[in-house]
Amino acid sequence: MLIKYNHYVLLLIACISGIPKIDKYITAYIQKINTIKVSNYFSNVICEYNVLISITICYQYGVFYLWTIKAIIDFVIINSICKVFIKRYRPREIETNNRVNTQITLRPLKEVTWDKIFIHNSFPSGHVTSSYTTYLILKEIKPNITFLVNVQWCLFVITIYGRINVKAHYLSDCMFAICISQLFFDILNVNGPT
Repeated sequence: MLIKYNHYVLLLIACISGIPKIDKYITAYIQKINTIKVSNYFSNVICEYNVLISITICYQYGVFYLWTIKAIIDFVIINSICKVFIKRYRPREIETNNRVNTQITLRPLKEVTWDKIFIHNSFPSGHVTSSYTTYLILKEIKPNITFLVNVQWCLFVITIYGRINVKAHYLSDCMFAICISQLFFDILNVNGPT
């Protein structure tokens, strides 16, 4: 079964090791386009929209197990496990607090605290996870309604752009969120009702 998911593992390793070197260039390029107020507004509105649309669609089509999978990925794996144990400062933290370390490191157990974990940690992106798992749910439930699936794809791309533009995340934070979402969606959805 692990061989089936080896491409995810390779991409996750790339996100953690080599891609952060490219992050600063991509982040700087996106941040040159000064749309921070618009990006911040849309990334938060889209995140709330994703929760509402995924609950509504899953309830409407009787596949609430998919929303349970989304909740597990969003809240348990990404926000509770990854953000607590993986330490990486947000781009805006590095600028405002003169922090030097942009690398992804594991947090020692003695440093694990629940206060301000989500404020300071950028890795991985919870907004992108929410947006991408909503896209996966729409694609799973109604693959023939391409308009709705394509709209969600566009919202997902806008979310990535917005999170990088407001200096909340690096590209690798967003890529890791996509990889981990896809991996766990595939694993958890394997035995779900069809």
